[in-house]
Amino acid sequence: MFKISPLCLGVVFVMGLPACRGNSAGGNEDKTEDQSEDGTGGQDQEGGAGGSADNGGTGGAPQNGGSGPHEERDAALPSDGPSAPKSADCDPPALKLTRVAMASSPLALAQPPGDERIYIAERAGKIRVLKGTTLAAQPFLDMSSSVARPAGDNERGLLGLAFHSDYKTNGRFFVFYTRSGTDPHSSGNNGDLVIAEGKRSSNPETAERATKVLTTVRMNDDFHNGGFFAFGKDGLLYAGTGDSARDGYAAYRSVSGDPTKQISGICQDPKEKLCKILRIDVDQPSARPEGNWAGGDVHVWAIGVRNPFKGSFDRLTGDLYFGDVGEASWEEINFARHGEAGKNWGWALSEGNRCFPWFHNFPCQPTGEPAMVAYFHAGNGVMTDPKSYMMKGQACDSGEDFKAECARAVIGGYVYRGAKIPKLQGRYIYGDHIKNTVMSLVVEQGKSTCERDLTSDLKSSGTPIQGLTAFGEDAAGELYLMDIFGNVYRIEAE
Repeated sequence: MFKISPLCLGVVFVMGLPACRGNSAGGNEDKTEDQSEDGTGGQDQEGGAGGSADNGGTGGAPQNGGSGPHEERDAALPSDGPSAPKSADCDPPALKLTRVAMASSPLALAQPPGDERIYIAERAGKIRVLKGTTLAAQPFLDMSSSVARPAGDNERGLLGLAFHSDYKTNGRFFVFYTRSGTDPHSSGNNGDLVIAEGKRSSNPETAERATKVLTTVRMNDDFHNGGFFAFGKDGLLYAGTGDSARDGYAAYRSVSGDPTKQISGICQDPKEKLCKILRIDVDQPSARPEGNWAGGDVHVWAIGVRNPFKGSFDRLTGDLYFGDVGEASWEEINFARHGEAGKNWGWALSEGNRCFPWFHNFPCQPTGEPAMVAYFHAGNGVMTDPKSYMMKGQACDSGEDFKAECARAVIGGYVYRGAKIPKLQGRYIYGDHIKNTVMSLVVEQGKSTCERDLTSDLKSSGTPIQGLTAFGEDAAGELYLMDIFGNVYRIEAE
């Protein structure tokens, strides 16, 4: 029987399985005036969402001399868009998982409007076609020669897949991957991030082999690549990049071989593409979309994220939700209303609405936009980290046997907008890669409410979740859940 191993600094896989690396060396939980004396900060000890922690966030002032975003925004984008309407019932209905396919380490699932096919991106580089419960033997696109192969202790692979809203007519789709050193369609170094455009061939079951690069991002390491990848309601393509840091302590001292640059500076500098939410006009990829960070890289829309592995836009409201994998004690779900821009989520000066101790004297105020939800690492295997502030931080034990699971890698999900489960309408669903929890909440006025744990309801002996990797959404708004063992489940009413 396979065994899921905890993960420490990001979503890490070894031979197709999650693995842990060094979190016990980096655990810390930062004490602020609103925090309880025992340092728990209101966490859920069972590994679920701990709710929105109180904070004194400074609201996203640019750091290291970066200028703020454009004052003017696209007229089509309201500055304070609507929040998702509340579910009919604060308590979600009974749910179940139905297995629809088995794939190879699936990391993304999408379905363009007007297409009967569901497309699944496998980590090693293939995009597969799912019709009903049949996974076609011939891939839609095989990018194996382009994608840096997942091997050993790294987080590389085909991370994201997104379809143009007019895919039915124009056949355009987009991929987010870590490049191999011999990628025939891009230039750069082995492991660099590539965002590229693909095109459907004359055969609707396959794509043209060649892709066109929109941008690349230089990566220093094979950890913390990010992977959030989706079109917003504004028609622009968003991509979350990680901080490219393998070792928590070494990485804060040096980035990209430059000893004068720390991650705290890189992630707070809008001129750098690492640890950012990028925003790209796919029709003019070299242009700066209105609302992107003024004075920064043309593609930078928001700054201060660590490893935004998965996220999505609410298809009704256009609001953004994404998970940011934590360094030490906290995992985050971050939120932005449709039309907002210039966000700074604080990394590496803050984590989980707490100051990050290597860059502060205490007491201090956290930097940047507060997380909507920050949940604490919890479960068997949690240990007190001696290097954390006042020894109040907790990390997951990195012992080789991994005797028990410990929450440590948030997987952002979707707001349910399907028609088959009316009482689930407006509820956001997300989870944790190691703990294999599935959590949910409803946003009202930008705040998390009606938080409910769906784990025990969804899991069964026949539908185990074994290393949750991603959620997906089909054209009808129905939701799916995938794990590293290859299970592709649809979430259904019981």
